[in-house]
Amino acid sequence: MQLIRFVWVGNIVPDTDGYTLLESLRSLPEEIHDKIEVVICGNGTLIQDFKEAAKELAFLKVVGWVNKKELSVLLESSNIGLLCYL
Repeated sequence: MQLIRFVWVGNIVPDTDGYTLLESLRSLPEEIHDKIEVVICGNGTLIQDFKEAAKELAFLKVVGWVNKKELSVLLESSNIGLLCYL
């Protein structure tokens, strides 16, 4: 079964409501953990919080800053883009 890939690209800072996304990811039912992948691309003050969460959430991948070519490949292989703003 192919994973459903979500991707968030941008500034990983409080103004983008990253804490709400983190809490939402932590509250997902375990039965879908093996069906999804959430990829976080970018830098900012919340990146360490996402890296810590990724230690307990196997479906969460924090890749940090990516170049234009890497981003293009990632977006083409993703199913859903995430926009998080207050």
